[in-house]
Amino acid sequence: MALAFIKLHAAGNPLFQRWEAKISCQPNSEASIVMDFHLGSGQGVGKVVVEGDMLEQLPELCTKMEQYLSTWKKFMKEQRSMHYYLNYYTAEQVVYLCNRLSPGTQTPTLDGQVVTMLSFIRPGCDTQGLREMLRVFWGDFHSGDTLQERRDEVDLQAVVEEEQVCEEEKEKVWEVEESQTSGFGQLDQLWDAYMRDMRGFLPHTLDVPSLGRLLGQLAYKGEEECKEEEKKVVMRSLPGGFSSSRPNLVVCPPAEILTSCLCIYMASELEPLPSYDEVLLCDPDTPYQQVELFLHRCLTAGYRGQKIYTLLHADRLGYDVSFKAEQLFQALSLRCTHDYRLVIICSSSREHAYLPSAFSQYRLLAIPQEPLERVQRYLSHHYTVPPDQPSAADVFKGRQFVGVVSSKRAGVGKSLYIQRLYKKLQESANEEVASLKCIRLIEPQVDENIILKSLLNTAEGKDLTIFHFDVMSSVQKGLHEFLFRLLILRYLMDSEGRMWKCSEGQLYVIEILQSPQDLHQNLPRASGIANTAAEMGFPSRVTGLTLLDTVRSSAIREDLRVEPLLFGTERRQLRCSGHLIRLPPCRLPLEVFPTRPPGRRPREETQGQT
Repeated sequence: MALAFIKLHAAGNPLFQRWEAKISCQPNSEASIVMDFHLGSGQGVGKVVVEGDMLEQLPELCTKMEQYLSTWKKFMKEQRSMHYYLNYYTAEQVVYLCNRLSPGTQTPTLDGQVVTMLSFIRPGCDTQGLREMLRVFWGDFHSGDTLQERRDEVDLQAVVEEEQVCEEEKEKVWEVEESQTSGFGQLDQLWDAYMRDMRGFLPHTLDVPSLGRLLGQLAYKGEEECKEEEKKVVMRSLPGGFSSSRPNLVVCPPAEILTSCLCIYMASELEPLPSYDEVLLCDPDTPYQQVELFLHRCLTAGYRGQKIYTLLHADRLGYDVSFKAEQLFQALSLRCTHDYRLVIICSSSREHAYLPSAFSQYRLLAIPQEPLERVQRYLSHHYTVPPDQPSAADVFKGRQFVGVVSSKRAGVGKSLYIQRLYKKLQESANEEVASLKCIRLIEPQVDENIILKSLLNTAEGKDLTIFHFDVMSSVQKGLHEFLFRLLILRYLMDSEGRMWKCSEGQLYVIEILQSPQDLHQNLPRASGIANTAAEMGFPSRVTGLTLLDTVRSSAIREDLRVEPLLFGTERRQLRCSGHLIRLPPCRLPLEVFPTRPPGRRPREETQGQT
């Protein structure tokens, strides 16, 4: 029963959000199970009491909750198929929006999370604009929706009076049924009454169908009040060799996956960077719900433009998630009526995983690649803030709101440079309030939940903010994916559904000790010939070469811009030697370092004992 309740709660059913059950294990107890939905006294719904033996009633309760779960999943599947923009949000986020966008409040209070979530549908709209639009839409919900559902041109006052009569009759019927039935019969009646009239049953919470219509109206209605760039829909073109209305499987070396994804979207340079709804980065912990929403966005009609949906690192998904994803794709593709554009990018080291094997018939031979200079120009174009827009990027070169400050060795003034940028921002800010937020990445594995929590704790009311991400040399895993999600997709989301979206009014500076390629390397140590073989193992796999290709190791290092391990070891030794030489003469390390014992070390003789 606990598992069924957790699934109902996680599936976003509002009726079970505050459900409470008390189970009595005493044999002489009159009520074995007492359930309370905490709907309030105004709903006319009291507690549901189940009498009888607890061992006999508990399995039946579990069966009914599983039936409710199946019914709710089918209902949500239909709603996501009817309302395209519901697929932008998880079940937890849908519940959050339904509670925050309640139609009962005349002056809605939109917090930062609501504005962030709705900004993916309505880009560039501020809190005041959203509040005005929501007030108009809620007026339509209270008046026009009822008329549209009944499809009768009747007076609004008559409809209101009729609804009041229906509410009174419903309460009377509920009281009569409650007096005549008990236990699981009341529970079934409660569930059926909620599924028939969600808005009337929970008037202080926005129901899911109304939320779907609201999101659709936010996306397309009232466009005359927005700027030209906000009204423009995304129209992307696929690169050469890619096909629409079918999957496109790309298998490439692990080091080229993120670059290949970016090159796909470079085919439409004037369109914005790929966003939260177009690209899904997968890992072994990615839940099925994320993949399900991604496929619904790709294969469900509802967006007026043309986007490219890319599934990155699809080979990392678990077996169960991969199997369900394939089954869902087959079901949705049969009902799909528009030209979808789906790209699946996997690693060549795991090309025999489930999804690459399932979509192997759609594999492409070419790997999207672009010159480094063109990639830099592409990113520079999209990172440049217009001159008429106030932004913290005024203090950075080219008015770019994303920058990387790097060096080959530590202690050359990277942090000092960022501090001077902040001082310059304080001097140039007139009425705006400037701030600096430093987030240090120290752990070997990047934890995006901790980073997002730190970002959300940033003090509100700061108009111009510099976010300083100090990446330590100890970071080894997850850095590339984190930077891609933050700087390219421009969003972060934790396991609870809380989101952060990058703004052009802020400046994001990444301080890093060396290039990301060097940070990604984790080469083993060896000696002699074994050292060279182990050292070249990773570069050879990256380039796709074997010993049969007869390519010199120096040529591979030159192409990848990698230096031998021996050079790095000698550099560290020379750095330590230079530090000792600069010590004062009285220091003990300087006296011990050049000491050389005379003669040869005597050989130790071992004698066996019997």
